[in-house]
Amino acid sequence: MKRNWQPEELIEHWTLIPTELDLLTRKTKTNRLVIALLLKYFQYVGHFPTSKAEIPRDVLCYVAQLLKVSPDKINSYNWRGRTIKAHRAIVRNFLGITEATVKDAENLTVWLESQVLAYDLKPESLEIAAKERLRHLKIEPPTPERIERIVRSAIRRFEDNFCHVTAQQLSSEVCTKLDQLLDTTPDTDNSEESEHTNPHNTPSLLAVLKSDPGRLGMNSLISEAAKLEQLRQLELPVNLFEGISNKVLQIYKQRVAVEPPRELRRHPQLRRYTLLSAFCYLRIQEITDKLVELLIQIIHRINARAERRVTKELLDLRYGEKGQLPVLVTRKNLVHGIRI
Repeated sequence: MKRNWQPEELIEHWTLIPTELDLLTRKTKTNRLVIALLLKYFQYVGHFPTSKAEIPRDVLCYVAQLLKVSPDKINSYNWRGRTIKAHRAIVRNFLGITEATVKDAENLTVWLESQVLAYDLKPESLEIAAKERLRHLKIEPPTPERIERIVRSAIRRFEDNFCHVTAQQLSSEVCTKLDQLLDTTPDTDNSEESEHTNPHNTPSLLAVLKSDPGRLGMNSLISEAAKLEQLRQLELPVNLFEGISNKVLQIYKQRVAVEPPRELRRHPQLRRYTLLSAFCYLRIQEITDKLVELLIQIIHRINARAERRVTKELLDLRYGEKGQLPVLVTRKNLVHGIRI
């Protein structure tokens, strides 16, 4: 939580309404202050603070002023005893919040696996989604460590199932072709870089597919077209990754991009085929887009060269006529057929 608050922000997020003030009746000044802070903190953040250090000074002073209590009263409060547990229970009961159970954790794992992970695999994004889900269900989130374990478990289960479903859709012929992408010489087995630095090495097909198109020209266009043909010869199923976002597939593609062939071969079959399939699936899209871009650039270059050549020839022709001043040759003159 941020440490500095503007007055209007304090009023918006930390002001106690009448029903909340009723919750504080018949309480000591210290307990009134702490319960109020626990309540508003939970409403704003979605979980309880674990110590007074988590409560910004601006917030503490504002709430204390509302209750006409000294903010120093919080210094004597025990944040680890039975009192804090009782006060949290009061706030939960008021907000209709329940504590997270083992069943809630399992349900959250299943929800992440089925509803979120097909669109994002980043742990930090999943932790945010998990907390929002718990807030929606009015469940007090567990500790950050437990949230992290839930997210890791969901990712592991999703990836295991994803790899299993993907590999099931691949025929034995397709799997053989995918494995052939990793064929290398002994000298190039550990690093893709060595495949290109040593002219005597034959790069793996995967290394070729990873390579950039290079300098603009017909050679790069032909090279990219050859890559696209190689990828299409794999004959990946059209709907292989239906329901899986490109954002998730990009993570798998990036793993292939940074691992040498030997490391890729060490993966279990289901994971290896999923990694390579995701890489090839996205490379087909990327190379197709790149071919269109290269073709447009080449056409523009041809047009520019042709225009310069025609302009030069016309200027040479005009300067060749003695005793006459040169006439400016423009595209407009050429289009409208103005004689020079």
